[in-house]
Amino acid sequence: MKFTSLIYISLLAISLGCKKGEIGDIGPMGAKGPTGDPGANNSTIGPIGDKGPTGNTGATGVKGNQGSPGVGGVGNLIITEWKKPKWRYTSNDIFIGEVDFTELTQNILDKSLIYSYNRINSNSTGLDDFPQGIITTITSNGVKFALQNNGYRVGKAIIIHQSNSTSSPETIINNLNNLTLEVRLSIIK
Repeated sequence: MKFTSLIYISLLAISLGCKKGEIGDIGPMGAKGPTGDPGANNSTIGPIGDKGPTGNTGATGVKGNQGSPGVGGVGNLIITEWKKPKWRYTSNDIFIGEVDFTELTQNILDKSLIYSYNRINSNSTGLDDFPQGIITTITSNGVKFALQNNGYRVGKAIIIHQSNSTSSPETIINNLNNLTLEVRLSIIK
């Protein structure tokens, strides 16, 4: 027991007599370790994760300024009703047929394109162009009528017929009315 006590006392004396010293310098860096195993597909980047939840809808943005006006579009089309001319005699065997069209305003005459068509009686399926300045010959009951579209005035289309008949003006007007001639306009504004 004396020996054990002696060891115990010796160890106690050594531990009491020791004091902790200062921290020493850091030692040199060790050698670089080997590269680790590659990930999937020989990539060093990990796999793509699952898609996250959709975020909340953001606030409505401020209304933008109104844009500038666009380029003008295709013009408007006016198609008139079929109308009969009202015939009158002037002189030198010239007869004027006036067709009333309220659509023919000064603005339309100045800025629009006007096409004319004619037909004989409303049951006819025939339809003929009737351009301004052109003479159309129409035969009815063996009598020929040379009709010329003489153009347009405010509210009217004008048709001219110059007769070489020896009949009276009243008879010729009656024959023109019996033609059942009708005129229609197509107006592109």
